[in-house]
Amino acid sequence: MKKMKKGFTIVELVIVIGVIAILSAVLIPTFVNLTSKAKVARAQSEVADAYTAYLIEKEDAAKKQNELLAEYRESETSSMYFVYDSTNGWKKQDAKPTTGYKTDAVANDGNASDHVYFYEAE
Repeated sequence: MKKMKKGFTIVELVIVIGVIAILSAVLIPTFVNLTSKAKVARAQSEVADAYTAYLIEKEDAAKKQNELLAEYRESETSSMYFVYDSTNGWKKQDAKPTTGYKTDAVANDGNASDHVYFYEAE
């Protein structure tokens, strides 16, 4: 009886390596393309989220301005000053800020001496 050798022949190994190489050549560019598309989609999503957060913040700031204006209309003072910063929101001040702020809005009730000033950081 003849003894059979165990293992693969060189031809079988070369064929398997060739098949793996062909599959790799086809699939690797596909995976690279998918990851770049995923990065672009993630960046687009982050930009959209940031823009939405900006719009919400702007809307909240406008609502707060209206609330502060209503507070001014109920008060007895001739002028009020409010300064906005991104961490604390709108804060009332006793005097006009000197530097580092630009006028965001000015409101009055028809009386030229009565004003509400809103300032944002420059």
